[in-house]
Amino acid sequence: MNRITTDFRWATLIGFALTLPFALLELTLNQASKTVANFPFALFALLWLLPMLFTFTFMPLIRSGQTGGALTASPLRLVGRVSLLALLALLWVAILRDQLPCFLGVPNCD
Repeated sequence: MNRITTDFRWATLIGFALTLPFALLELTLNQASKTVANFPFALFALLWLLPMLFTFTFMPLIRSGQTGGALTASPLRLVGRVSLLALLALLWVAILRDQLPCFLGVPNCD
């Protein structure tokens, strides 16, 4: 149970660290989000959640490799994890590519 808590803390911090620069760009460069009512909280929650889930899913693979465990002992589980990791990464990159002009303050970016 302690390992799961530690993994969750690390995943949360990594997700926060990856999302913070874009939130700061949004706050400093986008004139529309200067008020709390116009700040896209749902977007940044999703941008935080995706790397957090990615990290939380990836950590057991790293730990298994470090301890000398066989990653191919359960190939179906490995394929499922790698597929989920690819989906999470693609989703995060797609959202960033779509929203980056908004973060940079481009008018009418939606």
